[in-house]
Amino acid sequence: MTFVIRADATISSGAGHVMRTSVLAQELMKLGYPVTFIGDVEQIPWVREYIRNLGFTKILRSVSEYIQQNLSDTLILDSYTINENDVFIQPNRWKNILSFIDDATPSYKANMYVHAGPQTNWKPPVGFQKSDFFSGIEYIQLRESLVVNKRTPRTRNGLPMILISGGGSDPNNFCKAVYEILNKSQLEFNALIFANPFNIRSDDRRFTFGEMGIALEENIQNSDLVFSTAGTSSWEYIFLGKKLGIGLGYENQRANYEFQIQNRLAFDIGNFTSAHRWNLIDSKIHHQIENWAAHESIHPLVDIKELASGNQTLVKLLISRH
Repeated sequence: MTFVIRADATISSGAGHVMRTSVLAQELMKLGYPVTFIGDVEQIPWVREYIRNLGFTKILRSVSEYIQQNLSDTLILDSYTINENDVFIQPNRWKNILSFIDDATPSYKANMYVHAGPQTNWKPPVGFQKSDFFSGIEYIQLRESLVVNKRTPRTRNGLPMILISGGGSDPNNFCKAVYEILNKSQLEFNALIFANPFNIRSDDRRFTFGEMGIALEENIQNSDLVFSTAGTSSWEYIFLGKKLGIGLGYENQRANYEFQIQNRLAFDIGNFTSAHRWNLIDSKIHHQIENWAAHESIHPLVDIKELASGNQTLVKLLISRH
C-alpha cells in the first residue's frame, strides 16, 4: 500500500502544487508510510532539490515509470494542467483519490477534495457531489521546517530587513517591479530579493540577491517586512507573524488576496494588470517601510493559529481509508 503524490512545478504554474502536497506527504512519511512522488520539477532547481531531500520512497518524473501492483494505493493530486480524462488519475485505478482544488482546478473525480484557503466556487463533477469536501484556512499546508523553527527576527544596524519574493518561480517578475520602486527611493533598509535572475547592474548596498530555496527559508525568519504575491507562500509569512504587503499576481490568488486584506492579515500593494505589467502602489510600499516597526498597524480579525490545524484531520482520514 502506497501513497502517491502527483504534482508538477513549472515556471508558468509555480511551485504551489508541489509544496501543498509535499507537506501532507511529509506527515505520512513521518508515520512510516511509503510515499512516491510523480511529477516534473526540472524547471525549478530549488524545488527539485527540495523533493530529492524530503524522503520519498520513490521519485518519478513520469506516470509511465510507475508500476502499480494493486488497487490499494491512494493518489494525492494537485494540478491545473493534467487532463481530467487522463487514464492515470481515474478512480478505477485507485483505492482513494484526494484532490487539492481551487477555482482553477479541472473537474477531477475524487472521493476527497481539499480546498486549502478561505473560499472557492469550485464544484465536484457529476457523480462526485457526495465526496468529502474540506475547505478553509485550517487546511492550508505549512512547511514543518518553518513551523518548528519559528523565531524572532534579528534586525541589522537598526534598519528594517525586507524580504521580497514572487513565489516559487515569479513568472510575472514581481520582484523586479518592487526592486524598481525601492531603488528609486531614498529610504534606508536592508532588502533580500529572492527571484529568477533578472538583469540588474547596481552597487546599491541596500540590496542583496539570492536564489530560491533553503536560503529563502532561512531568511524568512530574519525578516521584519515581506513583499510577496498572494500565493501559497503568503500564508507562511502570515503564520510567522510577518508584516506582509501582497500583490495580486493571478486570478486564482484572488480569494487569498481579498481575504488577507479584508481580515487585516496583510496590506495591499497592487496587482498584475491585463496589460501584463505590475500596477504597484509606491506610496503604500514606502509607507510600510517608513513604519516598519509599527506592528500594531495590522490587527488580524481571524485567529492565525487556525492555519494548518486541519492537516491532522486529513492525515487521519487518509490512514483510516488506506
